[in-house]
Amino acid sequence: MTLLVDSIKVTPDVTDYNFCNILKGVDNDTKWRHNRKRLQQAGDTILGIYFNHHLVRDKIEQPGYQPAVLKQSIMRYIDLYKPPLPSMNETCIYFRIGDRMLIDFDYISALSEADSVITIVCNICFSGDNPDDEQWKYSARKKNQCKQVMSRIINDIKVAYSTKDVKIISNDDPDLDICYLFKNGFVSHPKCSWKQMFGNF
Repeated sequence: MTLLVDSIKVTPDVTDYNFCNILKGVDNDTKWRHNRKRLQQAGDTILGIYFNHHLVRDKIEQPGYQPAVLKQSIMRYIDLYKPPLPSMNETCIYFRIGDRMLIDFDYISALSEADSVITIVCNICFSGDNPDDEQWKYSARKKNQCKQVMSRIINDIKVAYSTKDVKIISNDDPDLDICYLFKNGFVSHPKCSWKQMFGNF
């Protein structure tokens, strides 16, 4: 029998599309300027659309981002590519897991007003390319630990909300997860970068 947790995708190295680092221009990510230019040239991702916006395209060397332009870019991506989106009866919850685990919040209470479908959006991702820092690197052991954690979380939610359908959305392409979360809004850890950046549009 296939378990829900088995449908969660694993990304061993998200460095080339580390969405938040590239968007914000994080100091400890030495690739963000290179990635901004590369994505601007390609133009077919949310960040590609964002970095080609007339208010942004000439400022890609500068750290920081414009939330209103990001919102427009996500909406433009949805218009262009028609990615799968949640129905109106879905409540989405996002877990940041992999090289970081932002799971220590009361996700059960946070779902107390959930609709008839609870959708867990998650990708087990790692962003390590620093040979001196093992924290961010993928390993089979870390992947299995994350799967165990997510299995427990899924079970917790299914037990607490036994009358609701629980499903997983997980993609190799982060843009698809972002669009899914963007449609109806989502629940997540308050320190999660995705929640801080586009969870309150």
